Amino acid sequence: MATITAVKTAIGTRLGAVTGIKRVYTTAPNSLSPGDLPVAVVYTGPGVYAERGYQQRGETRQYFVRVYVLSLQQGLPGEVESACEPFLTAVRAAFTDGGRLNRLTDVLEARLLGDQGISVLMLGGVSYLGVEFTLEVTQ
Repeated sequence: MATITAVKTAIGTRLGAVTGIKRVYTTAPNSLSPGDLPVAVVYTGPGVYAERGYQQRGETRQYFVRVYVLSLQQGLPGEVESACEPFLTAVRAAFTDGGRLNRLTDVLEARLLGDQGISVLMLGGVSYLGVEFTLEVTQ
């Protein structure tokens, strides 16, 4: 089974190709530099374990992809929310093929389950406006 680190790296590779994302973190940073925004961060979510037959173990794990677009202290009212909107379709397009995350060994499927809409995301005591996506990876 592929490690969590390998899966997060493959997710990060896909996110790195999304237009507008300047930087991708596959481990949570302590803070974000305003010059790096918009930033995508991949967080490890809950997993469900499965026995698939003779000594075959599997796992379905969720990963949360948060796209931090701008600090709430930046821009004019409504401007930050407008800057978030393109990521709703751009991130979705990066995961539409239901693929195996660049043919990563043991990944059967990677499905984007949905997003939480444009909302306030906290990191390091700073409020950002952005989007959180839920990705489900089955191994």
